[in-house]
This record gives sequence, C-alpha cells and structure tokens, in this order.
Amino acid sequence: NQLLAHYKIKDSFRYINVALKMHMKLDKEANKYSVLHREDLLIKDVSDYIEKHYYPAGYDAIKVLDENKKLLDQGIPVMVKVDMYHIPYSQYYHEKHNHHCIILCGYDETSVKIIDWYDWKYKGDIELETFLTARSSECELDDSPYSGYPIRNEWTIVKPFDTEVSTKGCLKLTLDKTLHEYYETKENSVNDIYGLNTLRVIEDDAKKRIDDSEERQKAMLNSLRRTSIAMTSDLTLFCTYLSHINEELAMESINEVINAIKEDISAWRNFGLVMIKSSALLSLKRYKTALEKLHAMIEVEEARYHKLVELKKQLA
Repeated sequence: NQLLAHYKIKDSFRYINVALKMHMKLDKEANKYSVLHREDLLIKDVSDYIEKHYYPAGYDAIKVLDENKKLLDQGIPVMVKVDMYHIPYSQYYHEKHNHHCIILCGYDETSVKIIDWYDWKYKGDIELETFLTARSSECELDDSPYSGYPIRNEWTIVKPFDTEVSTKGCLKLTLDKTLHEYYETKENSVNDIYGLNTLRVIEDDAKKRIDDSEERQKAMLNSLRRTSIAMTSDLTLFCTYLSHINEELAMESINEVINAIKEDISAWRNFGLVMIKSSALLSLKRYKTALEKLHAMIEVEEARYHKLVELKKQLA
C-alpha cells in the first residue's frame, strides 16, 4: 500500500489483494504443516504492474543490492523480503525466524534506509551487513507461523499505473478470488493442500493421531497453533480492507460481514490459546477436546461462505 501511495494512486488500499487463500505444504513424515505466503500482491486487474525478482540459493546479495541501488537512484522504492530474526528492532530478533516485507528507500556506504509500517513502525537505517544477512536468509522453520520459507534476496517493485477500477469493482474481484480459491477450489495434491480443504485434511490427520505418541500429538497441536496465527492475521487484513471499502460504499451488508469476521477472529485467537494449553497439559481428554475445537472452527469458516456469496449478489 505504501508503494502505491508513493505514486499518489488514489484510494490505493482497494487494489491490495487480501482475498482469503490458504496453501499448506503437508509433511506427514515430520508431522508439520507449513503455511505458504500470499504471492499475488494486487488484485487481478492491476497485477501486471507488479514486477517480482527471485534468485537461487547462494546468489551474491551484493549484486542484488547493486540492482536495487539503480532503482533507488531513479526514485523508485523497492519492497524487500527479510528474515526478522536478523533485524534488531524486531521482537523476533535472535528469537524466531519470520518472513516479512519492508520498503527499501535509500542507502549510503555502510547502511540502508528502510520503512516498515508493521507493528514496529520503524523508519530509519539498518547496517548494511545486517540487511544483507536478513534478505538472503533461508528463514529456517521454527515455532513462528511465518518461518520455513527461504527468502534468498527476493524483491518487488510496483510500476506506476493509470488503470482505475471502481471501489465496488475492486471488492467484487476480491470476493470472486476468495470464493474461488478459498471455498470452491479442488486443486489439491498429496503434499499441497489448498483453501478450506486444508483444515479438513488436517482434521482427518489429527484424528488418526488419537492413539499416537505424545510427541506426535504435541507436534499436531503446535501446527494447529501456527495455523490459528495465520488465520487471525489473514482475517484481520480482510476485515481492515472491508472497513476501508465501506467508508465509500456505506453498505449495511458489508458492516454485517465485518462484524461477523471480527467474531471469527476472536474465535481463532481463543482456539490458539486452547492449542497452547492442550500441548502444555497434554492428556487424551485434552487432545480430543482440541479436535472438537478444530471441527468447530471449520464450521465457522464454512458458515462465512454464504455471507460472502450474498454480499457479492448485492454488488451486481
């Protein structure tokens, strides 16, 4: 959103892709489920204005920075992925790995200038070596829900665009994408699970662990805790988007969806706390209770489908 605002694009938030989407890598051998991150940064009608760059493991981070400097010299800010484990102002510093995006907006001989509008709201310098380490990190898997995905110098720019999509049109595209990719998708494989099917597959596997070792049950509960954090984050962003949209549209039906999602966010947070407690004080009874809670959360997610379908109809 900050990159769009840099180009003075009116109501830039409406172009951000916040559609609900879940993609998990299933690793049954390691008893882990890994949440993969959203790749489509803008809604479909303006997605061609995104330019993304990827590099193989071990690629020279200095060469990548040199490419970025050329853009910065032209006044073009760069969105850079970093591992917050290496960033001193982060709560994850030297504690947990965390995949995150910041805006690179300047540099000198010993540091880079960045903006991070997340909870830390940091604007300032980072030592060059620290920055290069953070952006080339493998972001190893740990308890953080946003760990386990190599960053490897990835960066993105948003090219200036003059395409304009109405606020109602943006919302319709977001709802279409959510309904298709989260609720209606059938695109699954042995190790890649998509949409709401993810939670159903996890539930089936969790049931099979009722007679398993305590270690495997705890691994499952920890995966569910990580899932609850990811769900809370995605729903919060979706809810914020709807609130921005409704400042213009002022539709009561959108308010009703917002209020319902706020209740769902609270339910996911409570679910996460139950998973922590169940793991710490594990017993067969607590594990079965955790499964019941998971089933209830799947029903919560399923119930939202009809609300979104009805909202889409009212936009027609």
